[in-house]
Amino acid sequence: MFVPFGETEAEVLEDGELIYSVGDKVKTRRWIWRQSEEGKITKESKNIFFPIDGFKDRNYDKVIGARDELAQLLKQLLGAEVKVGFIDKDNMELEL
Repeated sequence: MFVPFGETEAEVLEDGELIYSVGDKVKTRRWIWRQSEEGKITKESKNIFFPIDGFKDRNYDKVIGARDELAQLLKQLLGAEVKVGFIDKDNMELEL
């Protein structure tokens, strides 16, 4: 189920559509530009997932560099506890 940011009615997902989800709760759809009510960050948010999209055969080094730079800034500027990973067709889940 996907409820767009700022809405109350659910949208129907397309077959084969790329999404980020936790269980049956869809956080984003259409890559990451469609945010959901379920996925928005609030003052009470504790665990935040920052997807950085790319392609192994085109910009893998830049994706990893951006991931690592973001992790360092979150630690340095916000004192956040950070875990990083890489999700692809062979690693479809990230253990937290």
